[in-house]
Amino acid sequence: MFSLLKFSKQEKRKTVTLKEKFTCFEKLLAENNQILEIIADMEGKITASKPFNMRYIKRNCQMLSEKVRCVIDYLDRMSGEKHRELYQAYEQINATLKEKLVKKKEIPFWEWTIPLKDITKEKVNMVGGKMANLGEMLNLGLPVPYGFAITTYAYRRFLDYNKLQVKIDERLSDLDIAKLESLERISQDLKCMILEAEMPEELEAAILHSYSQLEEKTCKHVPISIRSSAIGEDSDSTFAGQYFTALNVRREQIIQKYKEVIASKFTPRAIFYWENIGVSDEDIAMSVGCVAMVEAKASGVMYSVDPNNIRNDQIVISAVWGLGSYAVLGKVSPDIYRVSKDDGVILDKKIGHKRVMLACQYSGVKEVKVPEALQNEPCLSEHEIKALYDYAQTLEAHFQRPQDIEWVLDQNGSLYLLQTRPLTITSSCAEVRVDANKIPNKVLINEGIVASCGVGSGPAYVVKDDKDISNFPEGAVLITKHTSPKFVKVMKKAVAIITDVGNATGHMASLAREFEVPCIVDTKVATKLITPDMVVTVDANANRVYEGKVDQLIRSDYQKANPMAGSITFRKMEEVLQDIAPLRLVDANDPSFQAKSCRTFHDITRFAHEMSLDVMFSIGTTSLGKIGEAKKLITNIPLNVYIIDIGGGLTKETADLKKIGVEHIASIPAKALWRGMSHKDMPWAGREIIDFKGFLSIMVHGMTEVSEYGQMVGKKIGDRNYLIVSKNYMNFHLRVAYHFCTVDAYCSDDEENNYITFRFMGGAADSLRRARRARFIDEVLRNLDFSVTRKADLVMARIVKYDRETIEEKLDMLGRLMGYARQLDMVMPSEAAVDAYIEAFMKGKYGFNLAQ
Repeated sequence: MFSLLKFSKQEKRKTVTLKEKFTCFEKLLAENNQILEIIADMEGKITASKPFNMRYIKRNCQMLSEKVRCVIDYLDRMSGEKHRELYQAYEQINATLKEKLVKKKEIPFWEWTIPLKDITKEKVNMVGGKMANLGEMLNLGLPVPYGFAITTYAYRRFLDYNKLQVKIDERLSDLDIAKLESLERISQDLKCMILEAEMPEELEAAILHSYSQLEEKTCKHVPISIRSSAIGEDSDSTFAGQYFTALNVRREQIIQKYKEVIASKFTPRAIFYWENIGVSDEDIAMSVGCVAMVEAKASGVMYSVDPNNIRNDQIVISAVWGLGSYAVLGKVSPDIYRVSKDDGVILDKKIGHKRVMLACQYSGVKEVKVPEALQNEPCLSEHEIKALYDYAQTLEAHFQRPQDIEWVLDQNGSLYLLQTRPLTITSSCAEVRVDANKIPNKVLINEGIVASCGVGSGPAYVVKDDKDISNFPEGAVLITKHTSPKFVKVMKKAVAIITDVGNATGHMASLAREFEVPCIVDTKVATKLITPDMVVTVDANANRVYEGKVDQLIRSDYQKANPMAGSITFRKMEEVLQDIAPLRLVDANDPSFQAKSCRTFHDITRFAHEMSLDVMFSIGTTSLGKIGEAKKLITNIPLNVYIIDIGGGLTKETADLKKIGVEHIASIPAKALWRGMSHKDMPWAGREIIDFKGFLSIMVHGMTEVSEYGQMVGKKIGDRNYLIVSKNYMNFHLRVAYHFCTVDAYCSDDEENNYITFRFMGGAADSLRRARRARFIDEVLRNLDFSVTRKADLVMARIVKYDRETIEEKLDMLGRLMGYARQLDMVMPSEAAVDAYIEAFMKGKYGFNLAQ
């Protein structure tokens, strides 16, 4: 799958000229930088909460494969084929990576349909999570309606018969879920493909035959519900409310409704959901469940524990009149019953006002008015509540984890269970809550139901229709009348959600907990009291909404869990990164620093980069000739620097010198950078370290003493560092102990050509302190007008098209920053320390020490 870039081979390689070597060197450096950026971006996806998909993984792996091969090819040319073993290492790594990426889950031949009585959890790959769980409940002896499943094998055969998978892959290859209009268009195309596809005769016959068998067990013309039961659905990722459900379906409608359920896999909100949790289209083979309808008197949802407070040992039951859709979609305010897990005692009843309900008609369903006498009456008797309590305890014990259960009560008073799945538990509830009496802000709302706990603050954004969803801004609080699972499309942007009507046991509530968005529902008044752009703070730990921002409640150190963690795509990313990111070749002086030791793309890149620097250094003693040679820079800064002049970068009198001073540098950008690095207050000789012993244990091998004449004695502070210069150009690769930085700059009288690029990565401290130093560098550079990107401890910055004087000033400040930041990862005990060092640097206090 990966294209391999190769240079043409000649029987006998010609001598490589200096110009060719430097051209290859420049190209190798460019590829090296891009490789490190890609690796950093991929690693950042593991720790960040931004979604990625298999297309992202495959695209980046392909780019890495090509760029790593380029690096090897460039090194091969400039070194005279001295590192041929790298090709063998590359081929082994590339083959392993390719095997991991092309591996697909195969669905073997199964039956087209399976009766519910024959389904167990072991058949989850045949029938999906929803139907597997329903079969488990039936086999436990619990009351479940009759039904059958249309298998994942049938789904694959349906796609194959119509040659749809290739077309689906093509359309999804253009997908960018951040562009909602494009998402809508691709969704519409995919749904049309499914709905217009022809049903294989054998599959249609099998479905209708299973329906006939269902009639024999129930009654003639039995209406059924047709529901999705995809692979992965009703597992740790809920997919709550993302797919279409057809209710009260008759025989003549079954085939069409089957296709509509499959097509719902590609609705915008469904695509958005599975892209956000790291599931690809190939991972979601769609089984479909067909279950006999129950003539519902009342329906609802039951949680075997309270998802917002698992320590209170309560079972939570919601109930509405009629079919259960209105319970999970938040169309009405349901009854809420709380039952003690210990003894089944009913602890609390909150009876909702249930003005309307969903009821069956001959074909399909319709909304009808609840008789006035029943609108404020409880849907369940104490006996029925106790029966549901027993079912919840049984299911939790069987599945060995809290359950989210759908139930229905028929007209004869019999209870049936329709679904059970793992309950999403909120992880962000505060252990210690702020005393409300100490909060001066006005309380706007102190009623409603907590659906997902946590705290969020931001400007209010009122959503009335789908257009409002498309324009939802990052960091806003979603205010709306009804709950809806379609809000999943903005749950990555919303800091909190408040609704007038809703249910803590509904689909949207489940999704809010999964995405860890604080959510309060059923407030009755949110859309009346909160106006657009009003800043509010939602305390879903205490069920309050405040006017303005409440700093006491904002937990700045809280990080949301990555919703993709544990997904197939997430695990695939972790798997491929094993062959890409780990760096084993750290010390170039170690005997194991060899091509045959490379086990990852990062190893190859690091090795090739080091060897390319050696090649460039060797130019100074072998083939540089009239152009010049690598010369050692004698300076009072304890760095082991060699300068390579590629044209006008040094003064003329250096031609016969092997050692030169700073005064011999003629390169405009190099002089400016060095001016900053050698600032009189710059602490190159060392800094008083907070963690002094830990610092010495890591860094002592790289330190050096500096004599009064500027000569380096003892051990050097870092390995060789190379400064490549011309009159207007410089490229400085600086390695100081455990961190690396690169400065690449062009500075001339033509500001269109002027630029500075800077990269900093690594350090000796732990990842937290390295990240703090990275933030320090990031914010200082931003203050200096650089455009900055930071990923973990990697900082990349760029500034372009400034006049010569400004570029020189920026390089001077960059030189100071490089000296100042040298050991800062060792003195970053807190985020406050970062801010203190930023302030000190910007004020020119280069001798600042936090300990003082």
